Amino acid sequence: MADAARFRRRFGVREPFVLYAGRLESPKNVPLLVHHFVTYKENRPGPLKLVLIGQGELQLPRHPDIIPLGFQPEQTKRDAYAAAAVLCQPSVKESFSIVMMEAWLAGTPALVHADCDVTRYNVARSDGGLYFQNYAEFEGAVDILVGDETVRQLLAVNGRAYVQRQHSWEVVLRRFEYALKQWAPPMREFLPTPDEERAA
Repeated sequence: MADAARFRRRFGVREPFVLYAGRLESPKNVPLLVHHFVTYKENRPGPLKLVLIGQGELQLPRHPDIIPLGFQPEQTKRDAYAAAAVLCQPSVKESFSIVMMEAWLAGTPALVHADCDVTRYNVARSDGGLYFQNYAEFEGAVDILVGDETVRQLLAVNGRAYVQRQHSWEVVLRRFEYALKQWAPPMREFLPTPDEERAA
C-alpha cells in the first residue's frame, strides 16, 4: 500500500512537489520538464519542488528545488506517487504509461504533454489530469493542480476510477478472452471427424 507520510519522512520532503518517474533522458522529454519547472519557479517563487525518480545519462542542473532520488524500489515509488501533488509525464512518445496509471491508483492526478496522443487521450478520457502544449499552459496547469485542492482531488478520483474501470487485471483478462474467442477458430476444426477416427 502507498504511504505518503513514509516517503516524506524518509526523504525529508515536506513541501508540495511535482513528481517525475522514469528514465532521465532526452527522448523522455525530461529537459523540457526541468526547463519549465525552473521557469515556473522564477515566475512563482514558493515551496514547490520537483522530485525525479530514475536513472539516465541526463545531467540535471543544481537547483535548490530539484531533488533527484535516482533508482528507487517499487514500494518507494508507490509512496512517492501518493505524496506528490501531481505526476508529470512529459514524454511525447509513450505507447502506454504505467507510471501514470500507478499514480492514479495512488490518488495523484497527471500532467502530460499535449503532443503525446496516448497519454493525452487517457487524460482526456479519464478526466484525471491536464495537458500542456507550451510553457504558458504548463504554468497554468501547475497553478491549478498545486493550488486548488478540490480540483486536484477530483481529478485524482477520476483517474483512479478510470484505471479500475479500464485497466484492472480482471478487465484486461476479459478483453484477452474476448479477443481469443473472436480470432481463434473453433477447436472442432482441429478434431478428427468420425470417419477419420474409424479409418485410423
